Amino acid sequence: MHETARTNDPHIDLAIEEIVGLLPLPVQEDAQSALYAEWNEEFPEAISFADRVLARDPGALPMRMLRMRCLFAAGRLSEAEDLARDLIREDGRETEPHIYMGLICHAGGRFQDAVREFASVYPLEDYVPYYLSAYGDCLEKVGRRDRARDMFAEDVLHYIESGHIPSVTMLMGSFQHLLDLDAGLQTGLFAEDAEVFLKFLSEIEMDEAARRYLSSTIVLLSRHLDRPGFRMDFLDLVSRIDRAEYLGDKEGQEVIRSAYAALESYLYHEDPRVSALMEGCLSSIGAASYTESREEEKLSGAYSGYHLASYYGDHQEEIAYIRENYPISYEVLLPLILRIETEGAGEVREAMVREAQLHMPRAMDRPALRKAMEGAYQRLLTSRKKPRYLTGGKDTLVRSDKKIMPNDPCPCGSGKKYKHCHGRR
Repeated sequence: MHETARTNDPHIDLAIEEIVGLLPLPVQEDAQSALYAEWNEEFPEAISFADRVLARDPGALPMRMLRMRCLFAAGRLSEAEDLARDLIREDGRETEPHIYMGLICHAGGRFQDAVREFASVYPLEDYVPYYLSAYGDCLEKVGRRDRARDMFAEDVLHYIESGHIPSVTMLMGSFQHLLDLDAGLQTGLFAEDAEVFLKFLSEIEMDEAARRYLSSTIVLLSRHLDRPGFRMDFLDLVSRIDRAEYLGDKEGQEVIRSAYAALESYLYHEDPRVSALMEGCLSSIGAASYTESREEEKLSGAYSGYHLASYYGDHQEEIAYIRENYPISYEVLLPLILRIETEGAGEVREAMVREAQLHMPRAMDRPALRKAMEGAYQRLLTSRKKPRYLTGGKDTLVRSDKKIMPNDPCPCGSGKKYKHCHGRR
């Protein structure tokens, strides 16, 4: 008998005893060891015990099912699929082989096949972890987003009704999809589902995997900020996550700040008191401030630094307005503003010319570059607002308004064509 032949759940222990009791006496000890090994996630050992049972009793259905589950859990998908197919062929009324065939198809990227298998047994009489989340993901992959949302909502509903968390990672995924679909489909249920999500976060250990999922959820939701009606819901969720310090590490704080800055970027883009030139400065200087920024981002940052140095002295009222109303975004300008106030606008402009020269794709002498940067500045003084890019942490948050054509001037103000600047992304 398996040395850890018990669990912390008396219902599981009883269920194992009932399964074992249905098998012939000579194989019961190995069968029990197989079931407890599976419970302890010792899948190779469980398969070995199941094989011993099946060598004596080839038709033992509980051990064939266990073998299928453990082969899947151990990543031996081809063997698991062969066994699932055999079980379905022998008795298509059995639910579990269809579920695992669906999970195998999902893992292999065969989403339409997975949907067919999952649908053949829906709804299940009892809750099975990963069934609803995998079913929902496959439905979303094949474009059935409304139906996908139903599956993720049902997975979350089980948590609400039972309080049981079978897998933190699985439920984090279901919440992520649910909130994203709420926002994308405009169901009107985002705030309600976000409240449940926050309750869930308060009950789990915020380890590295959970923080990673939470960060990716925030970045995913930021894609919907082009909808004004979603912005306050987004702000409420992010600010409560921030106050609870669920993302208290350095990377997490970058994601939080990026989320605030993303929201601000939509607001100041629509704010007539913030000029196109200042919007460009906020975007480009912010992108260039990250250590992982590329040459073209550093070049755009140098151009914008030149523009800010030229613009700053005569536009104090607008700068103060940005500081008061868009404080997160303003912070990216602050180091340069302090340089302008300390060294003078002329010195900073020359420093930006030198900086731009370092990142030019082709060599350009300084007078010609200075003339190009001044020309870009003069054009931006009278330009209208255009889409901007905002980079934060390891993710890029993109707002798309009117489409920019490849030969259009890049909205960062570099003076280059879009296809040769930010369009190269």
